[in-house]
Amino acid sequence: RCWVAAVLVAACRAEATEPHCCWAGAGTTLFEGPEATGKSQADWRRGLLEWRERTIRESGITGAEPRPPWALSTYVQPQVHLWDRYLYNETSHEFTVGVFLQDLRDRYGGVDSVLLWATYPNLGIDARNQWDMWRALPGGLEAVKNLTSQFHEAGVRVLWGYNPFDQGLREEGEPHWTTLARLLKETGGDGFNGDTMYLVYKEFIDAGEAIGHPIVGEAEGGGYPSPYGRERDSTWAPADWNFLGWGYYHAGNSDGITNKFWREPGVDRAKWLDSRGRRQTHVCDRWA
Repeated sequence: RCWVAAVLVAACRAEATEPHCCWAGAGTTLFEGPEATGKSQADWRRGLLEWRERTIRESGITGAEPRPPWALSTYVQPQVHLWDRYLYNETSHEFTVGVFLQDLRDRYGGVDSVLLWATYPNLGIDARNQWDMWRALPGGLEAVKNLTSQFHEAGVRVLWGYNPFDQGLREEGEPHWTTLARLLKETGGDGFNGDTMYLVYKEFIDAGEAIGHPIVGEAEGGGYPSPYGRERDSTWAPADWNFLGWGYYHAGNSDGITNKFWREPGVDRAKWLDSRGRRQTHVCDRWA
């Protein structure tokens, strides 16, 4: 087990054999365009169609999982710390959702959902777990419930940041997915973003269903199969419920910060896999 300090930027491993963190980029999230592959457009498109048919067959994807309409139209989603001064007024000790949203509307037209982050930079400085960080917010979970309600009234959905590497801190006595679903129901939250996760495991979705509060999950790794994770991370089968995900579209960087991108746009593999267009990818550029 290990303690998580705020300065860590990669997943903390509980055992030496645990999978390491290796983020996807354009090479694993996108198909190259016909120019880059040297194929005619017809041959290139034929290859994409064959890949989709073969992947669906081999992975057993059914497409039967329901997709909440809001999840497919949540185009703009910022990651927001709860101590953002537009969102929280330290003088009145109140959350100011109206001020926060008006600023976003003024600057770039508004947002469709928010990803709220309560754990950084405090997780790991003592024995409190990530759920305790939410409980410790001014006003506690009741304030989070009110905050969420205000976002909903403005037509904005609310996701929580989830840290699976929260290991060795105070135990809740139940699996993470059970606690997460329960607290989201208590506060009215709509779903979560799985920090450092390659894909969202079905247990999280089932936990919400079990208590009558369906939730959506959005993996930082996007839900794209990865050879670096556990065995269950290496298949497209979870695409049935991984219909939200981050997309790292960069192809390396020039100076450790500035991302480089292909000249010819690529095709998102996860979006192409669902011919009915029921996948939403949030393109992530950390330094935007």
